[in-house]
Amino acid sequence: MKVYQRVTGYERSILDLEISVDNYSSGIASGFLIAIGDGLYVTGAGGSTGLANSGIMFSGHNGYIFDQSGRFVGGYYPDSNTEISIHNKNDGTFSYFINGDFIANNMNGLTGFEVIEFEKYLQSSLSIGYTHE
Repeated sequence: MKVYQRVTGYERSILDLEISVDNYSSGIASGFLIAIGDGLYVTGAGGSTGLANSGIMFSGHNGYIFDQSGRFVGGYYPDSNTEISIHNKNDGTFSYFINGDFIANNMNGLTGFEVIEFEKYLQSSLSIGYTHE
């Protein structure tokens, strides 16, 4: 199931995401997908909704976390919170941390965004904290 949260994205900002995924059963996929973009599109009457453009993305599957390039960047434990902190900069780049650990710097992406898309599998949840200068 996909849910959307509209936010006012600023280039100089910090976006804190806290994800929780319930314990998974064997043979059943668990995880999440977070995409951050600059608008929504809707196709036709009763059609699908999605992000117009996404510049930052994280996916989690059975304990592993990947970034928008498909690189393995960390992990998560079922039934515990995982924190992803995205630091947007003036120059159109961003850095991010997972559970307080510095993972990547000067990543190219969409730092002025409008929408956060959260797709969850089984029981997962997302809380959003946001500050800007």
